[in-house]
Amino acid sequence: MTSLQFHEDMPASSFPAPPDRLKRANGSFITLEGKPAILLFTTPFCAHCAWERRAFFEATARFGTWENAQTHTVFYNLTNGSTGNTTYTDLASARFSSPHISVRAMEADSAPYQYQPLFIEYSPMSEVPLILFAGAYYRLGSGETGTLPDARLADEADRLTSAICSLLLPPRPPACPPAPWRG
Repeated sequence: MTSLQFHEDMPASSFPAPPDRLKRANGSFITLEGKPAILLFTTPFCAHCAWERRAFFEATARFGTWENAQTHTVFYNLTNGSTGNTTYTDLASARFSSPHISVRAMEADSAPYQYQPLFIEYSPMSEVPLILFAGAYYRLGSGETGTLPDARLADEADRLTSAICSLLLPPRPPACPPAPWRG
């Protein structure tokens, strides 16, 4: 297993302000296989996680290829009373390849040892979903608002794409707009 690399010379504060609904992390830049590490922690029984996995899959697929991802339909019952069926992509046994980013999607309660300290740091109450964007940004909880969840999926995927793009230096992939100069 490839180890996470922590780059103390690149603190989270050296990156642009986080995109909407994300928070600035308090650590240093994290890479895996020499690329920014994008980490998703979820649980299989969480409706918000199911929704977030779909947006995460869509966003990360703009930067590379998923193999062995499986689609499932689940019933959701949100705290606001909204219920229905939704599909999600099971990424637990899937593999991702990209020249731009390294992605790991994992169940929070069975995450490999090297990822557990990050989950504990950014989710001290063991809440999910948690997305960590290379130690620069994070979000605890879903971007789903509870109203018309499927209609908001594309907005969430765009928001996640924007966060990933802000981590990449030129040459950037087609999914990203041209980068402003960072000196």
